Amino acid sequence: MRRELSEMPAALMSAYAMFFFQHPNLLEYQRRMKKRVERSNLERIFRVEEIPSDTQMRTILDGAPIEGLRRVLPEVFERMRRVGWTAKFVTELDGEKYYTVAFDGSEYFHSTKIECPGCLRRRSKDGGTQYSHVVVRATLVRSGSHAVPPPDVEEVRNEDGGTNRIARSMPAREWRKRLREEHRQLKICLTGDDSVCALSHLS
Repeated sequence: MRRELSEMPAALMSAYAMFFFQHPNLLEYQRRMKKRVERSNLERIFRVEEIPSDTQMRTILDGAPIEGLRRVLPEVFERMRRVGWTAKFVTELDGEKYYTVAFDGSEYFHSTKIECPGCLRRRSKDGGTQYSHVVVRATLVRSGSHAVPPPDVEEVRNEDGGTNRIARSMPAREWRKRLREEHRQLKICLTGDDSVCALSHLS
């Protein structure tokens, strides 16, 4: 466990770098770059000294609790707000200014072979079982903007190990309360489809 904790920063930054560079084989590419020019982008930009293997990264990150990372989102969002970056997401209607936050589910893992106790499960037409992981994100949205900064996120887990695919995450009412507590300074209009939450308003 101590070793995994010591390797956590490198694993997290390497995973983030894969999204940043949008490269499906980033880790192998970085290892080849380091061998060729003695230093990789992971070292120069993300300060990753030891590039983890794909297996190492999965082993370390799969068992990591997400709450510690989730608590960083309100802090990052508040810094963005203070420098004025979030102003472009403000909508004005009848003299009131507010942020529109949409709840939306996103599947980030899917397999017919690899599974864990928290995987959501569903039966396929051929009788097999499909395993997946899903998060529900609260993201700022506005017409014409392609950026979607997330002020909050919640993991959806299968807590009973059954075969149903019902989302088991924080109830929508509790999530709205948390969002309100972590962003007291904001007027927020919440929206989402029926599978996520009912249309609500936080003043």
